[in-house]
Amino acid sequence: MVSRVAQIAQKSGVLTHRGGFYDHAVKVDTARVLAQQKLERLARDSAEAGAFWREATDVLRHVLSFDFYPCWFTLDPTTLLVTGHLNEGLAHTPGEIAQSWYAEGDVNSPGELASIRGGAATVKTATGGDPAASWRWRHLLTPFGFDDSLDAVLRAGRTAWGAMSLLHSAGTRPFSQGDIRYVASLSAALADGTRLGLLRAEAGPVPGGDSPAVLVMSHDATTVTATPNAERWFEILPDIGPFAPDRVPIPIQVVVLRAVRSAGGEAAVTLRATDGGWVRIHGSRLSGSVPPQVAVVVEPAAPHHLAPVRLTAHGLTRRESDVVEQVLRGRSTAQIAESLFISEYTVQDRLKAVFEKVGVRSRRQLVAVIHAAEYQPLIGANDDNNRQGLPIRRKA
Repeated sequence: MVSRVAQIAQKSGVLTHRGGFYDHAVKVDTARVLAQQKLERLARDSAEAGAFWREATDVLRHVLSFDFYPCWFTLDPTTLLVTGHLNEGLAHTPGEIAQSWYAEGDVNSPGELASIRGGAATVKTATGGDPAASWRWRHLLTPFGFDDSLDAVLRAGRTAWGAMSLLHSAGTRPFSQGDIRYVASLSAALADGTRLGLLRAEAGPVPGGDSPAVLVMSHDATTVTATPNAERWFEILPDIGPFAPDRVPIPIQVVVLRAVRSAGGEAAVTLRATDGGWVRIHGSRLSGSVPPQVAVVVEPAAPHHLAPVRLTAHGLTRRESDVVEQVLRGRSTAQIAESLFISEYTVQDRLKAVFEKVGVRSRRQLVAVIHAAEYQPLIGANDDNNRQGLPIRRKA
C-alpha cells in the first residue's frame, strides 16, 4: 500500500529516486510533503483570502527559497483577468503588472499559465533563458533587484481562482525545475483556500449591495449549513410553486447535482430573479468530503457574468462575444477555433469586426481596454481594503 506521504511526493516531483517507484526505498522531502498537508488544512478553514495567503506565505518560506513577499492575485474565473492583489511589502498594486500582462502581452500571464500543463513557470524558463525578452523583467523585476519570478495559477478543478508570484533576487540560489513542479502541485490547495476565503468573506455585509448567501449542500441537494440570509435569496429565485422552507429552489438543486457529477467539480448558472434582477449561483465540490458536499454561493450577478450583455452594448453579436471571451482567456487563434468549432479564418473575421466596433487595433488593446474599464477600479478598491484590514472581494 503506497503511503500518503509518498503519493504526495510522487505527484509533486520531490522524489529523489529515479530508478522506479518503490515506496519502502524512496527518499522524499518530508518537509515539503508536510507543508502541502498543512496548506490543505488551512484551506479548509480559510475564513478570508488575505488571511489565508499570509498563513500560506509562512508555510512556503520553510520549504521554498524566495525573496521579499509573494504576490498573490485574485482572478475573474471567467476571463482570468486580475481583480485583486496582495503583497505584504507593498501599499498598492503596481500598475506595471497589468500593463505587462494585458498591454504588452508578456510571458506568464494568468491566461498563458492556465493553458500549460502544471500551470507554473519562471520568467527565465518561459523566455527560453533570455529574461530580458520579458517586459516585466525589464521594467518591474530588475529595477527592484529581482532577476526571476516563479509564477503559477491557482486552480480548483478546471477553474482558476487566483495566481501567485514568488520573487528571486540576483546572487541567490535560482529556482529549480523541482521548485516549479512543487509549486504546481500546491495549486489545488492554494486555490481552495483562495476560493473559500472569498466566498466566506462575502457572506458578510456588502456595503451598498446585497449580501451573498453561502451554503454547504449534501450530494442529494439537502442543506448542511447556510448563512442566515439564504432564505431571503430563496424567495426571489424562480421555482416550481411557492417558496417552501424545507427545500431549496430548483436552480440551486440543479447546480449542486451538476457539481457533484461534473469532472471538474464545478457548476454555475446566471438567471433572472423574480424581482427582475440577475442572480449568479455557483457550486464547487469540496475536496475530501465523503459523501460529496458542495459549497454554493448565491449572489448578484457581477459584470463579467453578464459579459454577453455588456459586449452587446458595443454592437457585438453573440458569436463575436464568444470570441472575445476566449481572447480574454489568452487563447490563440487555433485554440479559439477548436473551442468554438469554427475555422481559424472565421475567428480572424470575427475579431476584425470586434476591433472595428470597440475601436481598437489589436488583441492586446482589446484586453487592455476591457481590463481598464471593468477590473482596474476593483484592484484599486481591494488595495484600499488591504490597507484597512478588510477582506479582498471579487467585485466592487
